[in-house]
Amino acid sequence: LQLYLYTLALHRLLKQRLEGYEYEQHMGGGLYLFFRGMVGAPVNVQPGTFGVFHYRPSAASIFALDRALSGQTDDA
Repeated sequence: LQLYLYTLALHRLLKQRLEGYEYEQHMGGGLYLFFRGMVGAPVNVQPGTFGVFHYRPSAASIFALDRALSGQTDDA
């Protein structure tokens, strides 16, 4: 939920301030860093990924959340 809300906030900011903004092109997603997991990565894990979680919500989900929190409905 936290990642979705922060992504929505950034989406709204970029939409206002960045000319030609497109979610798919400009939004990179979010990273969570689990510091305890970064110590001593196991052999079978790609270097640099142990303890790091990256996720980018789909554009459709962010657009739907934006409409829902703006009070807009899909009804025409």
